[in-house]
Amino acid sequence: MTNKPSIHEIITDVSNGDVMAFRALFDAYRDKLYFFLLRIVETKESAEDIVQDTFLKVWLNRNDLQNVKNFNAYLYQIAKNAAINGLRRKALEAVILESNQFTLEATDNEEQILLKDLRIQIQKAVEALPAQQRKVFTLRRNDHYKIEEIAEQLQISHLTVKRHLTEALKSIRHALKISYKEDIIIILVILRLIDP
Repeated sequence: MTNKPSIHEIITDVSNGDVMAFRALFDAYRDKLYFFLLRIVETKESAEDIVQDTFLKVWLNRNDLQNVKNFNAYLYQIAKNAAINGLRRKALEAVILESNQFTLEATDNEEQILLKDLRIQIQKAVEALPAQQRKVFTLRRNDHYKIEEIAEQLQISHLTVKRHLTEALKSIRHALKISYKEDIIIILVILRLIDP
């Protein structure tokens, strides 16, 4: 009967590039980390994505694992930071989409480029909307029409206008999530625009 390796031994093996040890580490922490994140982000998909991103970061920084005194705290801190950054990004997207603040100002050239890219992504997402949703969204966000005015102009009900707005915002948020999912640096730089 062979003894099961300790977490310390597994971490040592991971730091030496052992893929099987990394898999064992992932299996040991995946479920606990997932349920921890689910309480923060409240969606299964987001929690799963952050678990994957967290372990990717552990693997990419495996050479530093020998310097980590408390792996549990280290792992949970990475996951917590990723969750908070994701929530902050969603809040920023909501601010931009809900209040039509496409004119936020950046403080340096890099941020200006990134903010311009975000605006372009939003515009592409708006252009990809079905025609009626795009019309309703544009009248509301760009032309600042009231719901009643949009309903009257397009000869549809108030509820239909609200449904189109809800669906349009959902589609745009989804498009932004896909566009920025892998680029944490862009997200962090953009978030600096609303931080004190």
